[in-house]
Amino acid sequence: MDGPIFIVNSVTYAMRAEKVLQKFGITSKILRSSKYQTSSGCGYAVKVNCPEETAADIFNRAGIKVVSVVEED
Repeated sequence: MDGPIFIVNSVTYAMRAEKVLQKFGITSKILRSSKYQTSSGCGYAVKVNCPEETAADIFNRAGIKVVSVVEED
């Protein structure tokens, strides 16, 4: 799956993000890694299979707070 990775503050946000993306027919995968850990979070991220702008708009409308967005190495 190619696409951006959205860093979120908690597993709850990651699960909400995955659920809301499914409603739009977008596949995603929750990632757990210290690589994604921030000072304000616990290291969860959501990798999406759509353009960054599309997912960002969906998350914004759903009230899902995104810490940052990264591209996979």
